[in-house]
Amino acid sequence: MDNLLSGAIGGLIATIISTIFGYYLFRRQSKIESNRIFIHDLLQVIQKVYVSVQHNTSVDDDQLKYIISFQAIGLKDFIKLNKILTELRSKILTYNEGVTKTLQLTTTSMLQVSTKSEVENKITEVITELRHLT
Repeated sequence: MDNLLSGAIGGLIATIISTIFGYYLFRRQSKIESNRIFIHDLLQVIQKVYVSVQHNTSVDDDQLKYIISFQAIGLKDFIKLNKILTELRSKILTYNEGVTKTLQLTTTSMLQVSTKSEVENKITEVITELRHLT
């Protein structure tokens, strides 16, 4: 009878441990999948921003709003990414200001030229950080 009780307790403990481990793996996998969805959407917006910069057009407000809304996600993994996104957002705003001046002056403004390379560098930095997260 003693072996039967020991076996039942051992089986119960093993079941509890495997359930906890399975739950941990499930939560981890669901977090990874949700991060992939966010990262995919963010990459699409960053690609649109990059194309806008390459064609010397201003970045749409919707794209800026998306970058700002993405920063509201408070995941631990995204702390460094949020810092880079904040810098990118400020560079995009400065770039858009340069594009506006260019349109007003009908000549390329120094502000547009100087911030174009900064925006491209920040986009490269964001993509590098995203690669580290995936």
